[in-house]
Amino acid sequence: MGRRSQQYHIQPPITLRRNRQMPHPVRLPRLLKSVTLGDPRQPVVAKSLPVESRQPDKAQVDQEKAAKLAEEEQQTLSQLLDAFRTLDEQIGEIEQRRKQSLVEMQQAAIELSVAIASRLLHETIVADELALENIVAEILKPLDSSQAVMLRLHPTDITLLTRRLEGKPPPWQDYNTFQLVGDKTLQRGECRLDSGDIGIVSQIEMQLTEIRQQLLEALDHAQIERRRPQTGDRTLRRFPDRRETA
Repeated sequence: MGRRSQQYHIQPPITLRRNRQMPHPVRLPRLLKSVTLGDPRQPVVAKSLPVESRQPDKAQVDQEKAAKLAEEEQQTLSQLLDAFRTLDEQIGEIEQRRKQSLVEMQQAAIELSVAIASRLLHETIVADELALENIVAEILKPLDSSQAVMLRLHPTDITLLTRRLEGKPPPWQDYNTFQLVGDKTLQRGECRLDSGDIGIVSQIEMQLTEIRQQLLEALDHAQIERRRPQTGDRTLRRFPDRRETA
């Protein structure tokens, strides 16, 4: 068998000719494919290869969601606490104003009641309807019937007292020594009792002043009781036995 002759094709190397941009020739060892000649004056833009998209870790995503949710819940809770504190302060201010208004109303009610009582007593005295016998009986209570007593009244009140006691036993009937004297220096409705070293004066205006003072003191005491802090057993209240009060 005869030997086949093998033919080899030797590609001559490519030589880039020299020009102004490339003053020296460049010899390439092999043939290049898909060569594009560009304008050297234009900038070269590198083409980026597509990067394979990476899926995020599910556990990490869930952890980030939980952290964000916890942060939002904490912010909401903080806002609610601030709102509650503001509301509590406003309620406290309203309660304080209510208590102050209540105190002022109670004080005004006391003053008005005393003024009305004084007016009614004055009208009663002018109308000769004052129960002088009761006033005299009250002023005689601290004394013993064996003591000598002098009772002073306004002359008009003596006339009124005599008329009101017609057919009735006088309050001083048990006293051994009793003297009723008219005194124009006294106001209508007033009386003065003298018995030895004892002197008693009954004045309607003074009695009204004492009543007013007692009411104001009772009001102050009630305010102090309301301002006291409530104890732990405040809700446990002791009520009277119905069998005993029936």
